[in-house]
Amino acid sequence: MASLRARKRDRSRDEFVRAALDLFESKGFAETTISEIADRAVLSTSTFFRYFGTKEEVLFARVPELREVLMAVLASELTEQPPWEAVKRSVRLTTRGFVEHDATIAVRSLNLWVTEPALRARYLEVADSWERAIIETVTASDKATASDDAYAAALAVAAVGAFRIALEAFSTHGQDLAEHFDAMLELMGHGLETPSVKRTAKAA
Repeated sequence: MASLRARKRDRSRDEFVRAALDLFESKGFAETTISEIADRAVLSTSTFFRYFGTKEEVLFARVPELREVLMAVLASELTEQPPWEAVKRSVRLTTRGFVEHDATIAVRSLNLWVTEPALRARYLEVADSWERAIIETVTASDKATASDDAYAAALAVAAVGAFRIALEAFSTHGQDLAEHFDAMLELMGHGLETPSVKRTAKAA
């Protein structure tokens, strides 16, 4: 029964997302009302508010659960991988999960995240939230020490920044998002792979 309710919830949520995408793209974000989104989804406004507080939240429907996935995967990776490798793997896996859930919805949503000012502001809040999730998870790991706080912040900013660069290139120039993201992660990683060596050299 719980699984049936969850499937129904996910279907309703996805209907709202598709309806919102259609309206945002055809009418514009500012001109679209919540009532219009509900009508197009053939659902009620009361159902809308069961899932979302504002129309901005519709295109970020899966972000809270993805943040939890990111933290769980990162915590697991940190038990076996160096911090930067763990961060790369966990961010790659989480963003891939977002896209592969429904590639069409994901691509359309990502494009609006960048091009629509109100949604871009929400996206930047999400990026900050993911940075904080990475910092929290890295500093809570068994390998971390008090001196690692700044390094954890650098890891977080680098990983999330790599995605932001790739997303801008995808939206503006049509570059392959996953490929460009991987390239940016590798570029960022050149300065982040051996922090222990740098700290040792500084101490000496």
